Amino acid sequence: MKLLNIIKKIQECIQKYPDINYRIINNTIGKNVILLSLNDKNLINELKKSFNKHIQEIIIETDEDEFLINEIKSICNENQIVHRNVSYIKWHRKATVKSFDNVIAGYSFKGGMGRSSTIAYLSYYYYLIGKKVAVLDCDFEAPGIASMFFERSERNGKSGILDYLVDLNMEDEPKLNDYFIQSEVSNSSGNLYIFPSGINSDTTSYIDKISKIDFNSTNYSNSFIKLLNHINSTLKPDVIFIDLRAGINESNGLVLNDISGTNLLFFNSEEQNEDGLNVVLNSIGNYENNFIMNSTIRFSSSDVRSIKEKALSNYLSDNFKAFPKDHIIPIPFHPILLESNIDDFKNFVSTQFEISKAKKDTYLSSLINVIGDRLNLKNNGLSLIKKNDEVIDEVNLDPIFKKLENVFSRLTGTEQFKNDDDSKFFYLKEDLSKIVNEQIFLILGAKGSGKSTLFEMFTKPHQAILKKLNTKNNSYIAGFSKPILNDLTQDHLSLILQKSVNKILDIKRFWKCLTLFQLENQLQTTSKYFNDINNIVESFNTPETGISVDERLKSINIELYQSDKSITLVYDELDIGFSDTEYRQIFITALVSYWQDNIYKFSQIRSKILLRNDIFSTLSIENKTHLDLNKYELQWSEKEILSLILNTFISALSWDELEAINLSGIVKTKNPVKNEVLDDIDEIRAAMYLIFDRKLAGNRPSMDKWIMTRLADAQGLITPRVIYKFMSESIKHERALSHRTNKKHLLTSFSKNNTSILKKVSEHKLVEYRAEYPECVDLFVNIQKIGQRTFSFEEFKKSYQTPNKASTETVLKGLNMLINSGFILISDERLKKYQVAYVYLYALGLKINRSNTGKKRKK
Repeated sequence: MKLLNIIKKIQECIQKYPDINYRIINNTIGKNVILLSLNDKNLINELKKSFNKHIQEIIIETDEDEFLINEIKSICNENQIVHRNVSYIKWHRKATVKSFDNVIAGYSFKGGMGRSSTIAYLSYYYYLIGKKVAVLDCDFEAPGIASMFFERSERNGKSGILDYLVDLNMEDEPKLNDYFIQSEVSNSSGNLYIFPSGINSDTTSYIDKISKIDFNSTNYSNSFIKLLNHINSTLKPDVIFIDLRAGINESNGLVLNDISGTNLLFFNSEEQNEDGLNVVLNSIGNYENNFIMNSTIRFSSSDVRSIKEKALSNYLSDNFKAFPKDHIIPIPFHPILLESNIDDFKNFVSTQFEISKAKKDTYLSSLINVIGDRLNLKNNGLSLIKKNDEVIDEVNLDPIFKKLENVFSRLTGTEQFKNDDDSKFFYLKEDLSKIVNEQIFLILGAKGSGKSTLFEMFTKPHQAILKKLNTKNNSYIAGFSKPILNDLTQDHLSLILQKSVNKILDIKRFWKCLTLFQLENQLQTTSKYFNDINNIVESFNTPETGISVDERLKSINIELYQSDKSITLVYDELDIGFSDTEYRQIFITALVSYWQDNIYKFSQIRSKILLRNDIFSTLSIENKTHLDLNKYELQWSEKEILSLILNTFISALSWDELEAINLSGIVKTKNPVKNEVLDDIDEIRAAMYLIFDRKLAGNRPSMDKWIMTRLADAQGLITPRVIYKFMSESIKHERALSHRTNKKHLLTSFSKNNTSILKKVSEHKLVEYRAEYPECVDLFVNIQKIGQRTFSFEEFKKSYQTPNKASTETVLKGLNMLINSGFILISDERLKKYQVAYVYLYALGLKINRSNTGKKRKK
């Protein structure tokens, strides 16, 4: 009765305007579609004001939506009311919103066309090449695309799209990261965000959730568009894939006609599919954004696939002559996409990605090219050239050696990359683009691994490097470094600790206040909240200050968002700034915790904390494993270390100089303007054998293996600074030669002088270690007393000044400090044997292998 009263009142409202004819269609859920003969603004405003929640849509007869108007007229006579649905109007309406260019929709009329598996393949492929990819599972009747990426244990309890749409009725903007599952950042800095349908959060209520959504309503359209806007503004994906329900339904019409910038329509030549194709193409009309996926994914026989593909192409040619032939793309059979587990699927796509880097055809390469052209998502591989095997001619090499020695020596020091000219020596690690991803805020590495170099790259800034890292519209400022310590003194730190009741919570508030102070200085805010560091220290510890600072940060974030800019605070030299162990533990824990709490809160205000691994391991952070997706470990592989050497040669020398020393073959291209190092490991090793002899002597390891074992610490970590020192010393010894006998490789003296070169490197590394771990210095005396590289627990205990008083606990503590800092390793756990890393061996004057002492050589 209430429903009839509302319809009657709507009718009475319209009847107050006698010149206007009307038709009212009341659908099954109580919403009304109203067709008016004239566009009277007063009437329309009155209807919306009084009955907005009961009106699905108001249409004027003069509108261009001829199909819909004719359908309403066929259903309802003039000035009458009928009770029934207007069927699937979104399939015939003209777009009412601007489509999303980065949205790609996958649609099929029937199931089993390979729609979901193709969407999954494309999503993971673009994730691997370094793109931000969001995937929406809108196949509400048969959801499941998330299961191709994540195990059930990772999906269970996770809300999804239906939950978001329902929650929009209760809050204006639900917290987005409650509704997606996120992958780790790929080696190319890609992100993958999967928005499940919502079936995994509570399977018993899934049907109830679907029943709460009126897919025919304007409210659903608005809510879905709001979700997409929320995803774009928060995650900023390069592409959003939507996996749609099969068949003809209202929600599909909304996406295909109004929302999606590109539609992938999956069909085959079976009669039912051809009937569906007829309906869909006649309804959509616009062919420009639509691509037919000619699916033969279910047919393993190549002959059958060929027949099926040709049949559908012919059907399109005969019935839709205007449909572009280059918009018909084959989706062939592949068993991995039909029946496979998660690992097999990911390995298959990863293999295809690796093949594509060599510019070879891969599975779905034609579709990938189409999408790449439309959305600029291409992966630009570079070709390789072969090395030059010629023997070096007679040439005066001293000027070249002098230039190389100067470069490597400068890069060894702490002042490396302080000037713009040094940026050309910066080697972009294969996965280094991860660090600019806003999801990554914690960058861990050993001393000399390149953390300070990154700080210089960001805060200078070195534009050429930042351009390679794709940091457009992002400003980097120092959040912490040596100069900041001129203002933030030890007295300040002591006072902050004294004023902090809840140490971590209050000091997190201090970092928040310091963040605001630094941002307002960067933005040159006229009315600043804090005048200086003293002002912060005086007032940081009150909750009221925290609330006010939060509001200012939110305002700055909005301002940056509106101007499409962001600011990243970079923190370095925290070990120097907080040399006191107690201060370091509390202040750095609070800093990391603060940014962990706010990584998704401020989309335009970000951080990069450059921190030693061992310091991070001591921090008392709750749920530390939750940081796995937010951290990057700065480690160097063999390929990267060797490439670092070759890159320095390329950057330091001209093309003619490279040819003079027979190293032009280490470059990808003979265009000297665009010199880039080879990227195939075998090619890289071969190039290294042009610099050093392949083997030092006899059965000793190849040169590349020697570098990776002799220059690494006990944890197997090797750093650029050690490599620079090694190269500087190697070239210095070569310059000292009066005559070079062997000209098949560049550094002919290394085989003879490698021990003295390694000793210089060892001394350099030990100086670094002493500065980095002053608490371990006294333990060196113990090891020198032993005099051997390999030693036992008992021998180490006896090396203490008063071994009888050295408890087992004290000895173990000392050994663990040396192990955790990479100075020694456990060589035999059962026998409690330990071994000093090669890179420290010679600086301490230790014998290499005690087990050989006194043994006679075999004749």
